[in-house]
Amino acid sequence: ARAGDAGAARLGGVAAERVVELLASPLRTLSLSVLQLEHYPALLGFLDLETRRQVALSMVAAVTEADLPLESAEAVNSLFTFITPLVKDEENAPPQGAAAREPEAFAREQQQVCRLVHQVRHEDTDVVHQMLKAMLLFFGQGGPERLVFTLPPVCCAALGLVPRIRERERRRAEEGTGAAPAVTVKKVFQFVHKANSELAHSAPEAALQLWLMAAASADQAERAAGAQGAFEPICYEFLTQALIVFEEEISETSKQYQAIFKFVGILTQIGCLEAENFDTAGTKVTQHAARLLKKHLQCRAVANCSHLFWCEARRDGRRVLECLQKCLKLADAVVTSDAKHVGLWVEMLDHYVYYYECQCEEVTVKFVQSLLNLCFEHITFAENDAQSREEGLRARQHLRGSITHLRSLKASSEPEAAARFAELSLEAPQAP
Repeated sequence: ARAGDAGAARLGGVAAERVVELLASPLRTLSLSVLQLEHYPALLGFLDLETRRQVALSMVAAVTEADLPLESAEAVNSLFTFITPLVKDEENAPPQGAAAREPEAFAREQQQVCRLVHQVRHEDTDVVHQMLKAMLLFFGQGGPERLVFTLPPVCCAALGLVPRIRERERRRAEEGTGAAPAVTVKKVFQFVHKANSELAHSAPEAALQLWLMAAASADQAERAAGAQGAFEPICYEFLTQALIVFEEEISETSKQYQAIFKFVGILTQIGCLEAENFDTAGTKVTQHAARLLKKHLQCRAVANCSHLFWCEARRDGRRVLECLQKCLKLADAVVTSDAKHVGLWVEMLDHYVYYYECQCEEVTVKFVQSLLNLCFEHITFAENDAQSREEGLRARQHLRGSITHLRSLKASSEPEAAARFAELSLEAPQAP
């Protein structure tokens, strides 16, 4: 029977081993060149699925370990056709497909396939884009179990093209050298948008991270372009998609908590958004932080969100103070209910000190002093309670570090800084 016939028998046992040996020998010496041999890929058709998978893994290892570059879409198509058993489920595969395989082995296998993305290399950004598009077509056939592994590196590689295309466009404009790129930065962002949209349901946390990375990339492109609004709508669209994933796909409190910190980390670095769009995104993130199920997580998340109102794009001391005051109410409720969370008070003190150092006018030295006194009070109470003594001691150690920092500020060689903290008392108030 011929390999391509519908009812072709598969070789097994010794016969399969001999065919594998035939395939392995030129693979070791010729590497990617074996794909040009007329009958080499056809030999795979005589092997069963598991054996073909092992041969495909050998090919992937040969490419990555020898650090062989993929330099054309044709090379990508040839290679990925050869390693099809790793990229998608075949028609004669078990009904459960990839999901039925041992999870750790499947993950290792897909991680090996992902390494091929890093072999895509060419000086021409248009050619790189063609290769990534070819890979995406193959990966798109792999089902959600594989997309979790394969789509993120493709998106990251595409985002890596953005500064290269910008530099190419700059040289073209300023020096008149080189051809204009056929694939523009906006086309790359469209590619990333399409690819990441496939990931939202199967891997929402990864999709959210990629949306935020894309937003940061669009912001950098806006700054480099020097034209207000060139990429601002794209940046905001990526942030909107990240919020949609958060609201519709992420339901576990711990994952929501982590996602809020990711949002804050990116938003505080973005400067291209219009004021209304930034406020909309920042307010939504803060609202989500205030809705977390556990109050101690609410407290920390809202405190972190206060930085959305004191960053490059925004200086709004009133909103900062609103966040911090809400945090104090949450901390009081949490610690009153369970003194083991006494460390929250010191964390809040650190936030107040930070904003006072940053000269946020709404945060005054009186706030810092009052909060420092509350820390002394609550930590002493926790240390005297057998159930919370350990947490109280840890909070005391944290507080000592905070006081050391405040003492250095009081003794600052800069007169203005020292004057701001001069009236602050660092000693515990005496009991009446």
